[in-house]
Amino acid sequence: KAEAALAQLAGRSRKQVDAQKLASQAGRLLQRIKAHKYYDYHVDETGRLRWARREAVIEAEAQVDGWYLLRTNLSGEKASTGEVLAHYKSLLNVEDAFRELKTYLEVRPVYHYRPDRVVNHVRICFIAYWLSARLGQEWAALDCNAEVPRVLQQLQTIRLANFRVLGAEAPAAVTNISPELNEILTQLDLLKLFAAPPKWAGKTKM
Repeated sequence: KAEAALAQLAGRSRKQVDAQKLASQAGRLLQRIKAHKYYDYHVDETGRLRWARREAVIEAEAQVDGWYLLRTNLSGEKASTGEVLAHYKSLLNVEDAFRELKTYLEVRPVYHYRPDRVVNHVRICFIAYWLSARLGQEWAALDCNAEVPRVLQQLQTIRLANFRVLGAEAPAAVTNISPELNEILTQLDLLKLFAAPPKWAGKTKM
């Protein structure tokens, strides 16, 4: 990945090469993809970006690749090696939870000024996350790996509407469901909920 990015940077057409600027761009690029320590790079006298792998560093990293060094204050009786590793990896679930709260559920920014409303705002967001996590577990049991927030956003595109044609009320209509969403709803056995408007739809003016 790093070499492909460096090749792309080196291949850009430039009217005039600023060696210092080009080298700085290469350094920032490698830092961004966390590969800075694995490469030596410079701009030669012709203005071309050159790089080389630090094979010794890469080989040293390969010797410990996949190994974990974890420390805990729990005794071996309270937590085995496998349990310590499982707890560590479960932090990914915590990070995913906060990411979902801050993005899809928009726990922030908070526009309330009363402390009780702020607390209730956060409480509702956590309840929403719990529902999302529960749906994810139930869907996984059905061998469906669709992302819950993405599916919920797609469901929000479905609309129910009543029409009046020449003064007469027409049957309620539901938005057409996309093939992708249709496949997911079929897998989750939810398509029947959208096969026809609910009975109460005709009683609601939209």
